[in-house]
Amino acid sequence: MLRFKAKVFSSLLIGAALTLSGCKQVALITASDSTRELASAADNGDARAAYSVGMRYTQGLGETQNYALGLDYFETAAKLGLKEAQYMLGMGYYLGRGTAVDYVEARRWLSAAADQGYTPAMQTLGEIYYNGYGVTRAPMRGIYWSLQAAEADDAQAQYLVGISYLTGLGSNKARRVGEEWLMRSAQGGDQRARTLLDTLN
Repeated sequence: MLRFKAKVFSSLLIGAALTLSGCKQVALITASDSTRELASAADNGDARAAYSVGMRYTQGLGETQNYALGLDYFETAAKLGLKEAQYMLGMGYYLGRGTAVDYVEARRWLSAAADQGYTPAMQTLGEIYYNGYGVTRAPMRGIYWSLQAAEADDAQAQYLVGISYLTGLGSNKARRVGEEWLMRSAQGGDQRARTLLDTLN
């Protein structure tokens, strides 16, 4: 029985791979010449080309929107070390776009991008750990990533750092420091920071 189940599972995996491969071939038949050229370059190990194809399909830029196909190209580029693709792949797993929600894979790829200093990935990881989204809540770890993104002028991260200093959750409580971060966040366009500052004042 166990051997039978293993064969069935293996067949399902092969079937899924063939389905995606078939979808890719069909999509590329109807794709623009520039997309086909990029896809060919991606198949030859060009990470930037793979990322560009991924963006075209996930965002519907000149091609019919197809998250699953776009994510496949992001994965190609992510495995080649492209931080932007690692971030997009991580967000795909995190939001369940083009694939099932998988928080472990999401953190894996977001961490890979964050380790390369990619600000959006650091900001997202900060929120994930600070709020406990799909992971055991770890405010200090969340602020570790948020602070790096905040120092790179990410308004959302600056807001979270401000909240942390105001409440003492994830950092030492320091109202003045918290308000300074909220002011920077508000100047960067985060409406939540503006609203909170009005309340505090």
